Amino acid sequence: ARGTVVNMGIRFDPDTGDELDCHDTLTRPGSSGSGVYVDHKGRAYLAGIHVRGDSRGFGLFTPVRRIRAWLSQVGRTGTGR
Repeated sequence: ARGTVVNMGIRFDPDTGDELDCHDTLTRPGSSGSGVYVDHKGRAYLAGIHVRGDSRGFGLFTPVRRIRAWLSQVGRTGTGR
């Protein structure tokens, strides 16, 4: 399905500062964990991992920038916290 990244940096959990990005693609149950890709000059790049959505055209995904930060933290401390 095609859609648009419509918002970036939504504060999902104010206690942890975790942020998610939003897309307007219709999603179905079971699509969590799938990749969200952006097209740049005919090439697909991973933008994040879909975590929540509905059939009205609202979806949230964990952006790659957050995944990279988490992986960097794991590398420094051995834990994702």
